[in-house]
Amino acid sequence: MIEKKRIEGVERAHRTHLDKFYAFHKPESDLESLNKSLRAWEWVYNHVRPHRSLDNMSPKQYIDTNCSQLSPIVSHILNPYNTVY
Repeated sequence: MIEKKRIEGVERAHRTHLDKFYAFHKPESDLESLNKSLRAWEWVYNHVRPHRSLDNMSPKQYIDTNCSQLSPIVSHILNPYNTVY
């Protein structure tokens, strides 16, 4: 039997998304509208919402404070709408 390993950070993120996003955003009639709402939520999750595991900082604040060498990298966390700067 294969032992199932828990990935607590991922499982916690899924629970947060279920409780804070999907509980309030019912499936939209079109996928584009749902994706737009989800991208807005992801921005709040990564830029505004404090995370206990990150000393009550948002992921963006944590990266800026503790991983300054990563800050200039454009990723989905820093650039959720895939815009070109």
